[in-house]
Amino acid sequence: MPVSRHQVLVLILLTLLPLAISASLNPRDDDDDEPGLHGNPSLRTAVHIAHGVTISLSIILFFPLGGILLRLMQLSPPPHALNPLSFHIAWQATGLVVLCAGFALGCWLSYLHNELWDYGHEQMGTVLFALFLLQPVLGLVGHRRYVALSSSSSASEKGGEEFRSSWVARVHVWYGRCLLVLGAVCGGTGIQLAANWTVPQMLVYVVVAVVVASVYVVVLWVWWGRGRGFGRRRLRLGAPSLETLPLGLPGERLDLPGGLFGGVGEGGNGSEEKIGREERKV
Repeated sequence: MPVSRHQVLVLILLTLLPLAISASLNPRDDDDDEPGLHGNPSLRTAVHIAHGVTISLSIILFFPLGGILLRLMQLSPPPHALNPLSFHIAWQATGLVVLCAGFALGCWLSYLHNELWDYGHEQMGTVLFALFLLQPVLGLVGHRRYVALSSSSSASEKGGEEFRSSWVARVHVWYGRCLLVLGAVCGGTGIQLAANWTVPQMLVYVVVAVVVASVYVVVLWVWWGRGRGFGRRRLRLGAPSLETLPLGLPGERLDLPGGLFGGVGEGGNGSEEKIGREERKV
């Protein structure tokens, strides 16, 4: 029996909570007389700033905005100027590249301080980075599963198969949300880890994170509220509901080189155009 998204959330939180507590209680002592330090203070400061900026850009800006913009695109009636799935992949891939750069800078910073996994922030950050790398794999598996089912049989014939497809997609969505929350917490512990961190720096970080999170919640609320009526119209016209379609829309082609997802969008029955016309009447 598959676990629920809430169980996944609780499991991830309980696993990384001790690391977060440890990170918040152990600031780094950046003493120039400490043996084993590499580089000079100005270099360590520059790398620390670059690490914090790149990680913050990816976790509290790029990844959340990718979800926000995807839902906003889904709220607009088709046809879309940009394929939501193509846009989502490109945007989140850019954020992942920025995250990789930030992690590399963090590893360099640990070397400059002659430490490796000595603090909770470093341990939590390394685990989270590995978990972030798993996220696009979940998205790919979930979408390929959906495309295979939607092209092989009708909605009435899928039964449990359609549920399993949507379950993988929902794990992808909620797993990503868990990572964003934990990543924001890890970023806060990173600020505390710095020997010369200030309260204004922490306040700026918290304010930006709260604003982005608030916009994210509002967009999800609107998307969910409108999606209920929109989903009923989709089902009436023979298209899947939004609940089982987290990325893109059937009938829309994925314009990526080499057919990354194996011809997604082919074989559309024109129901999306009908939905678009009906949406414009509302």
